[in-house]
Amino acid sequence: MEEDNAKELRRPFSPRKGCYGSSVEENSELRDDLLVDDMEMTVSKELFHLVIQDREVQRLMDELDIPPDRAHLFDILDADGSGGIQVQELVQGLLKVRGEARRSDIIGSLLAVRAVQDMVRELHQDVSLALSQKPHSQLG
Repeated sequence: MEEDNAKELRRPFSPRKGCYGSSVEENSELRDDLLVDDMEMTVSKELFHLVIQDREVQRLMDELDIPPDRAHLFDILDADGSGGIQVQELVQGLLKVRGEARRSDIIGSLLAVRAVQDMVRELHQDVSLALSQKPHSQLG
């Protein structure tokens, strides 16, 4: 069921949407190959916002229990801030944001942020120590 919803959800992002001829629709193996190729496609923020306005996409997102506040989903899923995400990452990300946040999700995120903070502090200390040990003539 989840795999079928994932296939349906990524179809609107396909550059071939609406281009599947009857022979392709009848041949599910060929159609699946086309969908696999589409997984490599990068979706821009503009395309994402255009596609999620489609009623059918909204229905699928509702069925998947994706939160109704969808305006910021792209920014959440584009973790590296590159301005584009591959369809496969998009679908996987959408499947992960389904439902309500559980307490364990929140605690896991908090612990991950604390671990990153500790690494940044340690890196800062190492850089400060390295800079303080260099003679002033080498600094600049």
